Amino acid sequence: MIDNLVYVFLENTFTLKDDNKFPYTYNELPDYYLDTLNFNKNRFKNSYLLLTEHQINLVKNKVPEGIELISVESLHSLELYKQFNDVFNSQWAHYKKDVFLYHAFLRVLYFCLFVYKNNLINSIHAEADNLIYSDNIDPFNAVFSSGEFGFSNEKYTNSAPAIIFLKDKQSAENLINLHIKLLKKGESNIVSTIGIPFHYITDMNFLFLIFLYGKDYKMLPCLPFGEQGKNFEIFNMVFDPTSYGQNLGGTNNGHSKGYVSREHFVGNEIHHKTIEVMSKNKKPFIIYNSREIPLFNLHVQNKNSIKDFLY
Repeated sequence: MIDNLVYVFLENTFTLKDDNKFPYTYNELPDYYLDTLNFNKNRFKNSYLLLTEHQINLVKNKVPEGIELISVESLHSLELYKQFNDVFNSQWAHYKKDVFLYHAFLRVLYFCLFVYKNNLINSIHAEADNLIYSDNIDPFNAVFSSGEFGFSNEKYTNSAPAIIFLKDKQSAENLINLHIKLLKKGESNIVSTIGIPFHYITDMNFLFLIFLYGKDYKMLPCLPFGEQGKNFEIFNMVFDPTSYGQNLGGTNNGHSKGYVSREHFVGNEIHHKTIEVMSKNKKPFIIYNSREIPLFNLHVQNKNSIKDFLY
């Protein structure tokens, strides 16, 4: 069984674009969030939900038993938090105008700080629209050494924070320090590094640059072959950055089941029928070379579809 599962919930209402018809509204824990917590907790020795002190008082009677509530304010005294906050305020403060962008950075930060402060071993951060189907710690122990962390890539310039693995306290410190290092480079420098003009830089872009940098990073394979399949022969399962859940459940932007984004590494292979995505008895898997390969997680962007995969 994997040791620790960590969620970060930061309430607010926000949208990436002014014309977005599907804004995110998180002023209390949505029902799908509670369903996910309840589904996933049994695969981990310990499950934690990090929230503001204000939010804890609002939702503590709704959260399933077995989920420990942690105040994010309890992490603010750490020196690593101060370093991150100082550099963010000095060069990236305008990003706080879009709460989506700011909170995305904070989710990764708080996860790392919590692991760092409590000296946790073998910890996974999951976004709340991710259902987890495996509790096998053996492949993680075979792939990761002290100080190392892992995640999967969604597409060129984007790595997905859907599932992030931290081996230990040193891993958490390393990942935070790499974020601080990138923040210090400044927005224009990062845009130049990526080589694509962006209206904004996301946490996913940061993770992708860390993947390219390679230091202390190990891949959580999203495909059973190729560059995005490193370590698959050890895991013998794949991780869902986005595309598997989009295909089986649709998206939060109105796309129906069967949707494929050809920009995504996984989506492109689904389009070319190299792999096929299926679900049996509400458990997802893929077919590759006539072989059934299980998914570690399913990233169900369409929140209305989450109940379709609970068992």
